[in-house]
Amino acid sequence: MNPYTMGKNGKNLIAAVYRARCDCAEDGLDVHTQDMVKLVNRVCEDGDIISRWHPDALYPVAETRDNQALALARCSELYEKDSTIAITDGDEEHGYCGFSFSKDYLMRRGVDTHDIVRITSEEIAEHFNTLTEVEAVIRHAKAAQWRILFVVGAVFHHLRAYITFVSVALREYPNILLISAPGYSGDWDERVLHSQGVVSGTRMELLMGELDRLADYYADSYATTRHLAPPDAILAYMDRRNRILRRLEK
Repeated sequence: MNPYTMGKNGKNLIAAVYRARCDCAEDGLDVHTQDMVKLVNRVCEDGDIISRWHPDALYPVAETRDNQALALARCSELYEKDSTIAITDGDEEHGYCGFSFSKDYLMRRGVDTHDIVRITSEEIAEHFNTLTEVEAVIRHAKAAQWRILFVVGAVFHHLRAYITFVSVALREYPNILLISAPGYSGDWDERVLHSQGVVSGTRMELLMGELDRLADYYADSYATTRHLAPPDAILAYMDRRNRILRRLEK
């Protein structure tokens, strides 16, 4: 398998890692964990339908310089003339590669400069993280009346990013149709920087850390009703989205 692609078994790898990281009861997975395993598969399987749709915009989830190309390369392949690629204004001060790095990369890959949109907000200027990033993108999408948005993330970060996108959309713009378009995995054994440039490890270690972080966020969300929608709500959103997409095909 090419280490720089998702690979046809990529979703099985991520689902297996997720399951292995869960604290399972002796008699099997609890309902919440069963929903999460379903969700892992659904998020990865969206990649099978993206060729059928022309998005209003694509969004490469922000990353460090070590990992941003994994999303940008996939965006440049999915890009079609007059579709928009949106880039948030994260900078290296916050550990991200920055707008200029991403724009230059995309233009070298043939993306028209007029199709690249810069997204800014006070929140990401002050404290750039996955939540503030996603809130800025969803609010921009609502103002621009985007209907279909491809979410493109480096594989190890993609699950948490997509779950965050749907969670924010359910609160702020439930009519948007978010399609999961996993980017590239990179070399799983390469040591890289992640998470505002303060976390280091191999991409496989970072994947495991992402799943642990997701579990922690969910525990916190259930306790304090914070920013992540529960897995069954995200699955329901994807079911509703698919019904709308099928109607649009007719």
